[in-house]
Order: sequence, then structure tokens, then C-alpha cells
Amino acid sequence: MGWSFANSKSFDKTACVAELRSQRRFGEGWELLRSSVVGNHHWYLVKRPNGISAIGLDLMASGGRNEGWGYKSMGEECGPYYYDCPLSFLDAASATENAIANEWRLKVRAHHARKTSQKAFAGQVVSYGSDTYTLVAPAGPRKGWTVTNSSGCRYRMNFKQLAKASWVNTEVA
Repeated sequence: MGWSFANSKSFDKTACVAELRSQRRFGEGWELLRSSVVGNHHWYLVKRPNGISAIGLDLMASGGRNEGWGYKSMGEECGPYYYDCPLSFLDAASATENAIANEWRLKVRAHHARKTSQKAFAGQVVSYGSDTYTLVAPAGPRKGWTVTNSSGCRYRMNFKQLAKASWVNTEVA
């Protein structure tokens, strides 16, 4: 399926999320149980008319200067390649016999376990882009880490960058 975009500059991210949470989107017999926005991912837990609750994902993006925001929807049975779904959604969703959905749920749990076990500390080496960086010290509240690259240049790596980095070692030598 493709993307759906509003043909209005005033349809911003907030309006997009409100539309995605509206009852008219789901229709009669469907009930939105929970929803959460993680970056540009709108996760939702919905109860279907047959009583089964399932997880869905709306990818959201800006259409640029001339269009508003848009979205692309998919269910867990598609095995979306995104794993930042809140764990509470997995715990509340009905059990499924769909192999793809079950495999995706395992990957979501693994993603959260990996995030929890990877605590940043001074001396930690991470790979980001085409370079490696050593974490020097926290840059301050909500500012990420001061890092040095392989050439010794200092930078600030924010938390979003750090979350996307690959951890090279897990203990200081």
C-alpha cells in the first residue's frame, strides 16, 4: 500500500496524529485501546469486531512545503521492520498464530532488552556512520555525550545518534 497525504499545508504532525486516533478512521465495531507516538511512528493497539486485539503502525512523514503530513499504515502481521513499539502493547495484545507477527513481537522484545542492557559509559566505543567514536563524558542534561572520533576530534553526539550507533565494546579495557 502507498502513502496517504493531506493536500493542505496546515495538516501538521499534530493534526495527522489526531486523525490517526479518530474513531471514524477505524469504523464501526473497532475500538482504539491505546496509541503512542515514538518519533514519526504512531503505534496503536486496536480491538477488532471479533474481540481480538492487535498492534498496528502508522509511519508518518512530512510532505514538504506544499503538502501536509501523511502516513502509511501496516499491521503486525506484515512484520514491520520497526521495533520501537511500546512493550505494554505486546503485553496487552491478543495471542496470535500468525508466524510473522510472532517473529516481529520477539524482535521488539529483543530490541528493548538490548536498549536496556546497553548503558553508555565513558570509554565506550561506538560505530556511527563510517567512523568510530569513544564516549568521553556526558555533555549535560538532555544533551548526549561528548565523543572523540578515530582522528581525535571532539564532537557532541546526541541521544538519537547514540541510539542508532552500533556498540563496539561493552567494557572498558
